[in-house]
Amino acid sequence: MVVVFFLASLAAAIGISWLLAWLFRIPVKNLLQYLVEKDVAEAWTKYIFFVLLIVGVASGTRIRLLEEYLSAASWNQTAIQGQMTLAFWVLEMYRTLIGAVEGIAWMLVLLALIGGGAYFVIRKNKTNRPQAIARNM
Repeated sequence: MVVVFFLASLAAAIGISWLLAWLFRIPVKNLLQYLVEKDVAEAWTKYIFFVLLIVGVASGTRIRLLEEYLSAASWNQTAIQGQMTLAFWVLEMYRTLIGAVEGIAWMLVLLALIGGGAYFVIRKNKTNRPQAIARNM
């Protein structure tokens, strides 16, 4: 029962992570195309899609219960299985989804901060370039 719960948690984390990564692929691609060349932006978009999947799955999967179950004495394993009621499943699946969304949200915030910083650096370089050309003439 614990292994089934772990696999269900893993499947839910993969599903929500894939959905969110798929929903944010176009905004990420647009941001990257502004910052770097189109070919590089497409490659980085695939990489970020993969990273969002990994972060979501790692943040959402409930592995603690499986660790406790595997390290417990055999007489305690049945007690752990007995605690797995419908309310437990619902609560833990909710935690799985919230954990995956939270991990992906933090990853996207980090990407937005890096992209915003790069945008201002590029913008500053574009505004300083005409002044540097005028000084050289």
